[in-house]
Amino acid sequence: RTYSSNAIAVGTQGRELAHAVLSPSGGWLVAPATWINRTITVGLLPSQVRERYGMTWTPRQDRIVARLLSVLRATRRLLPDAIALWPDRVAGWKVGRIHEPWASELGTDRLAGPIFRRAVTTDPAGEAVVRLFRDGFGAVEGELVLVTAVDVPPRARTWDAAETLALVRSAHLGVEVASSPFPGINDQGPLVTISDFGNNNGLIVGPALAWASADDLGAFVIETRLDGETVGCAAVGTLPGGPLESLRKLLGICAQRRLELPAGTLVSTGAVTGVHVARAGQQAEVAVAGYPAIRCRATYVAGSPGAAPAR
Repeated sequence: RTYSSNAIAVGTQGRELAHAVLSPSGGWLVAPATWINRTITVGLLPSQVRERYGMTWTPRQDRIVARLLSVLRATRRLLPDAIALWPDRVAGWKVGRIHEPWASELGTDRLAGPIFRRAVTTDPAGEAVVRLFRDGFGAVEGELVLVTAVDVPPRARTWDAAETLALVRSAHLGVEVASSPFPGINDQGPLVTISDFGNNNGLIVGPALAWASADDLGAFVIETRLDGETVGCAAVGTLPGGPLESLRKLLGICAQRRLELPAGTLVSTGAVTGVHVARAGQQAEVAVAGYPAIRCRATYVAGSPGAAPAR
């Protein structure tokens, strides 16, 4: 109804911005991923929107999008095999949001990626280290981390809110380190993010937070600062469905992939304050009022498993 009302008009500036987003610079190295992202993104747009942006579309392109989505779904199913080949054990999972139009196409608004044991820092004394890939993508995210209380076998079932809450042993302030050797990872859609272990390169687990209910978990307000300047501040409950919805969606993903969630699994539930791009030398501070803040400093590492604990 909004599209047909003509209430939304697309001008020259809007078309130029769309072109810049869908065709970013990056040279031949990222050209295949850029083409896939552009093709699928434009293909999932309503036809009225494509027309207003001056985007041509043909039945042949519809067929290409269908084939691409089929291949990408198959690729997503290979992730557990990639995890098994990695020379480290999984200590937890990051859960991130999937935005529209991808959420409708994939049938979910959450994605998950493994957090490996050597990439976890717990209760850091002083300033923790944030390891970012040089010439890649790097960011810090203030998050709520849940720790599971019991082993959860990978069986298909539906979890309600009370059952999901009963799985939580403790809740902590946390910092997810989002970093990838591919600088355009966040511009190419969620399936590209999934293929790179969810764009996770570490987790800092801070102080345990006192809570007694789901409402308590949602009421925590997290503030993220970079070099002393506040770059994000929000309540955990601003995540769609709250942090328990992230855990519930993770349970479903693990059941589909036949992955067990052992007791003590760390679940980073989503970027509460946003995704804050960082560079080497910058200091980040993530805090909840009344608790010790997490302080960390970014540094660059070489793109090899030996240099970066997570990769």
